[in-house]
Amino acid sequence: MPVFFLAASLASLLLGCVALGALLVVYLVQRRALIFHYALFETAILFFLGAMVVIAVGRLMVFPNDRAIRFMAALMTSAGGILFVANGPWFFHRFLGVRLSAPVRVGSVVVNLVLGTLLVLFFVFPESDAPSSLLNLLLAGVIGYGLAISLHVYGDIAESFLRQTVRTVFVVTLLFAPYFYLDALQAHSAFLVLPPAIDDLSIPLYLLVVNALNLVVTVGYLNRPPYLSGGDCTAFFRERFSLTAVESRLIENVLAHPATEPRALAKVVPPEEVDHHLHNVFRKLGVENEAQLRQLMAANEDV
Repeated sequence: MPVFFLAASLASLLLGCVALGALLVVYLVQRRALIFHYALFETAILFFLGAMVVIAVGRLMVFPNDRAIRFMAALMTSAGGILFVANGPWFFHRFLGVRLSAPVRVGSVVVNLVLGTLLVLFFVFPESDAPSSLLNLLLAGVIGYGLAISLHVYGDIAESFLRQTVRTVFVVTLLFAPYFYLDALQAHSAFLVLPPAIDDLSIPLYLLVVNALNLVVTVGYLNRPPYLSGGDCTAFFRERFSLTAVESRLIENVLAHPATEPRALAKVVPPEEVDHHLHNVFRKLGVENEAQLRQLMAANEDV
């Protein structure tokens, strides 16, 4: 029912505004690139929800120019989609603590060129479905990429809060996926009629849960200084985990060299003491191996 759809969309929109406000406040204090990309991610969601609210209001009230309502909703959806696709890879990589490889960077540039073309086509041919169809494909591709990279690096995620967040996103997505499918199927079938309780509500309710999770992540995970700045361990990081000066330099040395290259750890500590100090570092940080150490520091880097 339109009333339920409007209520769910408005509730999600308001909670998303609170989450974005919290992100901006934290960003002003911490100035971390991850928080900036997270704010762009939340802004894209708000564009989607704004379009849903416009659609819901248009269903409830008879406007003299229904074409204007459709154009406004399409414009907000396109803005959200373009922002999500352009920012998505950067957000996923920074959030999960995975370095952006050269092919991903090149792919991101190509996708952004396509997005610019879509934006031009949207204004030149506002009645055409081709730009929105291509944008939907790009959206699905970026979402799939985010889920795939989350699965790929899940075993290397060091912090329990981040692991729990990734698990929650997967569980919630799997729970809502059947309803996404039913909503889409109902739009193209005259025989499938969903109960009012779930009709058209899957996306706004899903985004309501996502916005609640975004707020929790902002307050409970992002609201702290970085662990690494300019390749050096920060004072906050050293104090939080009670690291010695030798252990801090050892971490910096490990991070400064790819795992496939030999590291001159003997410059930091005697060769016979390397394993001992690394064991102490892993124990203090709660990581099990070097891969988790790299992920932990990359996810908490001030870049």
